[in-house]
Amino acid sequence: MAQHPCDDTLPHLTFQASGLEGASAWELAEALDDGVIAVSSLGQVQAVNPGAERLLQRPRAELLGRTLESLFDEPALLRALARGEPAKLVAHRASSGRSLEVRLHPRRGEGWLFVRDVSLEHARGSPRGDPNSFEEAQRRLRLVLDHTPVLLFAFDTQGILTVSEGKGVEGLGKAQGELVGESIFKVYADIDWIIQSVHRVLAGEEVSAVGGVHGTWFEVHYTPLRDDGGSVTGGIGIAFDVTARERAIQVLRHQQAVLQYVIANVPHAVFWKDRKGRFLGGNQNFLNDTGMRTLEHLVGKSDYDVWKKREEADFFVQVDREVMEQGRAFHDIEEPMLRADGTQRTLLTSKVPIRDQAGHVTGLLGIYVDITGRKRMETELQAAKQAAEEAARAKDEFLTVMSHELRTPLTLILGPLGALLASSTSALSDGTRYALERIHGNAVRLFHLVDDILDHQKLGAGQLSVDPQPVDVSALVAGIVEDARPAGSSRRIDVRFEPDASLATLLLDGRKFEKLVLNLLGNALKFTPAEGQVTVRLRRVEGKLELSVSDTGPGIPKDRQEVIFQRFQQLDGSATRRHEGTGMGLAIVKEFTELMGGHVRVESEPGKGARFTVRLPAEPVRPTDAGLEERQPSASHQAYFQQFQTPPPSQAKSRRPARDAPHLLIAEDNPGMRAYLADLLADSYDLVLVENGQQAWDAVQRRRPDVIVSDVMMPEVDGMQLAARLKADPRFRDVPLLLLTAKTGRDDVVDGLDAGADDYLGKPFGPAELKARVRAAERLHRVYVELDSRTRELQATLHTLRDTQAQLVEGARQAAVGTLVAGLCHELNNPLAAIRMNAQLLARHAVDPKLLHRALVAIERQSQRCSGLLTALQAFSGQTPVKRAWYPAGTLVDRALATAGPEAQRRAVRLEPGLPTAALPWVHVNATEVETALINVMTNALEASPAGATVRVEARPLSRGDRQGLEVKVLDSGPGIPPAVLPHVLDLFFTTKAPGEGMGLGLALAHQFITGQGGTVDVESEEGHGARVRLWLPARDAPPDVPCVAVGAGRAEG
Repeated sequence: MAQHPCDDTLPHLTFQASGLEGASAWELAEALDDGVIAVSSLGQVQAVNPGAERLLQRPRAELLGRTLESLFDEPALLRALARGEPAKLVAHRASSGRSLEVRLHPRRGEGWLFVRDVSLEHARGSPRGDPNSFEEAQRRLRLVLDHTPVLLFAFDTQGILTVSEGKGVEGLGKAQGELVGESIFKVYADIDWIIQSVHRVLAGEEVSAVGGVHGTWFEVHYTPLRDDGGSVTGGIGIAFDVTARERAIQVLRHQQAVLQYVIANVPHAVFWKDRKGRFLGGNQNFLNDTGMRTLEHLVGKSDYDVWKKREEADFFVQVDREVMEQGRAFHDIEEPMLRADGTQRTLLTSKVPIRDQAGHVTGLLGIYVDITGRKRMETELQAAKQAAEEAARAKDEFLTVMSHELRTPLTLILGPLGALLASSTSALSDGTRYALERIHGNAVRLFHLVDDILDHQKLGAGQLSVDPQPVDVSALVAGIVEDARPAGSSRRIDVRFEPDASLATLLLDGRKFEKLVLNLLGNALKFTPAEGQVTVRLRRVEGKLELSVSDTGPGIPKDRQEVIFQRFQQLDGSATRRHEGTGMGLAIVKEFTELMGGHVRVESEPGKGARFTVRLPAEPVRPTDAGLEERQPSASHQAYFQQFQTPPPSQAKSRRPARDAPHLLIAEDNPGMRAYLADLLADSYDLVLVENGQQAWDAVQRRRPDVIVSDVMMPEVDGMQLAARLKADPRFRDVPLLLLTAKTGRDDVVDGLDAGADDYLGKPFGPAELKARVRAAERLHRVYVELDSRTRELQATLHTLRDTQAQLVEGARQAAVGTLVAGLCHELNNPLAAIRMNAQLLARHAVDPKLLHRALVAIERQSQRCSGLLTALQAFSGQTPVKRAWYPAGTLVDRALATAGPEAQRRAVRLEPGLPTAALPWVHVNATEVETALINVMTNALEASPAGATVRVEARPLSRGDRQGLEVKVLDSGPGIPPAVLPHVLDLFFTTKAPGEGMGLGLALAHQFITGQGGTVDVESEEGHGARVRLWLPARDAPPDVPCVAVGAGRAEG
């Protein structure tokens, strides 16, 4: 229950000591049972809590805005408020008969009033009568019942309520005494715990229970009432409204359940201990580490009881002691732990002290995560980092050594070559001079590349320092620009220099400055197109030396302007980039500039060129620098700039190969390499030279080459993409492709061959190897051509063989027809003779009715036989057009049975149908062919069966795989078919009958008719046990929405 505001210290303790102010203080006031009223400095009510509404018996809306005098009729309160002094008085309210104690506490220009009901206290001290009298006790009980949340009730043995008093009854929505006379069993019929408690009381038990009644919780104590004889005459009870308590308990239980769930499911180990370091609990993860099955085995044990290694237990105990003694949390403690399963782990632990309500440390809570894997990974990463750093150092040292070692042979190459080319007395042919100039230019390029690598390594190792010396800046830059002009002129690029006359000799690192100018000017020449312009400017700006190099090239996007100054980064680093380079030039510019105390920037927009600006300290030469040697201009840089100029035309153009020389296409973006390849191969091949893969593809469309030699890294379309295009086009997939590249790793070779290349040659390569590879590719192409020619010849031969086969088949067919005609002549001769004999008999004798009938029947039968023979001949010849339609299979089988019936009767053989009661499926067939096939099979069975035998005809739906179908089976009880004969019974003209009794057409035609409509015919037999012929046709349960025909009528579709 909240602290009662009768204590003078309440406002201080409640609102100031606790740190609650403003809205937070009022929230606490709202929760008090007693009244709290906030008033302004003039005594006007600004806020009231529910307790004040209850005590003053006015709703909040009526109280707000009223004055203190109107509420309590006590001017002393207002005077005390004006003076800022606390006040205390008891006000009597005639309307309710209550005595209210009012305490005023001024608060910074306002006042708070605490109000409570002291009627009971005044009643105790009032002279109304004898405090021991029954009336006085009754009056006091009434005061208690009216002012406390208690419900007093009593009931008789029938459960009829005789008392129902107390303020607590309001919680049930009833007035005091309202339930008297009602049955407790009726009023609370739906509240089981009350009904059961009453029954127990009436049985003589004292009962205490807690339960809910329509949303309100009560704690109830029942006592049975007894008469003088001890018999139960009813019961009495007192109930307290404990709703707030029960709700608080529910909230606490929910929080406890949530906390237990979190502890149980958090992916860490959690434990807690008492002040002496004994375990009080832990989650399952912690139990797993300790090896204990249940908490019962853990509780009460110390670290020394749980862990195997004493030194670990010592460490845990020491940390625990520090946490609890210092009363503060320790986070991220790395602790070793030997698990119960014997594995050594490393834990990252946090431990916090647990305090009681008084703030005293009573124990600690620990939580840890196993970081063994992370620690192992950190160790491995650290080792890998150290190994990588060692490898990087070794690489740097190797490159430094190699760069130094390369300088000597390069010097020995460049020196003699330069002297040989400069000599006016050396008799060099044009071809020799051309080759030497190419060697010299590429050697100079290699020298500068080695120089860049060496500078890069020294910068990375911090081994470069500034070596200031007097430098005539204008003269130095003018000389470099002059050396670059021939390269610019070869591509129609205007190279300009704008000096500043005010610039004198300056003190700076001449070599590094020279390298800046070379790299910036070379970069501008590389990216500037023909008819473009490169401008070099020198100026003094704000006391500094400013060097700017601008061009009219493609420009640099904003998002790449920082990247280009990073080592080994290029504007376009893809395999299809237009410009070669290592990505070191601009990085060296930036690092040299900053090393000399300056800075570099770039200004550019795509399509509008670029301007690089370097600013350096412009220190004039002082008298104290007189001893320094002035830097002399380097030798000519024309050889360096040769890499940016258009090379002279290849000598190959002056050589003409033989007229029938193979056609060779060369795709190479580097002009020097392209010219070199052309010079090597011009004598033996008809060459076409292109600069990239797209031009190569266009050239292939115009003229099919015999061999293609292509670089891999080229602009627009690279060599891999060209290979994929060629091999995807049937017209060119047989053209051999030889890829040239500096990428010679195993994966690169595999990628090239997978893309469609026929061969792969790494740079550098020797002339003999290149020529041998091209000759091999040419031979491969000749093989392709020969194979294609042979294929065409074979196709023509195959066409001729097919024509010959058709002719032979037609000849065999004519011979078969001849045989058939001969057999038919024999077969027709007998029925025709019988017809002629009966006709003569009718002509010679008078018309005898019996004789006439017999003769006409014989003539009809023999005529039908002749008609059947002719129909068979026509069908076999293939002259009858085949038309198909949808028919019910049962109808076709019935018609065949009807046609074969007379023959069965004539032979005294029983023809027994075995058809299912359900309808058979539909078939899409030519009805005449199917009926003829069925009749032929039935007739064959009848002819093979002796008199009195049975021929059974069965039909049923039968699917094969996912295809619906119909099976018709004809079984006879004849002598069967010998094994040697069985394979031939479906052959044309094969028969076992005597001459004149059959031609071997019946089963052969049945087989031809059924297979011609997508079906099958199978014959099974064992000698002496009859034969079984199975016919199967595709079928479906119902015909599609197309025209169908009924029995033997209607139109058929083809």
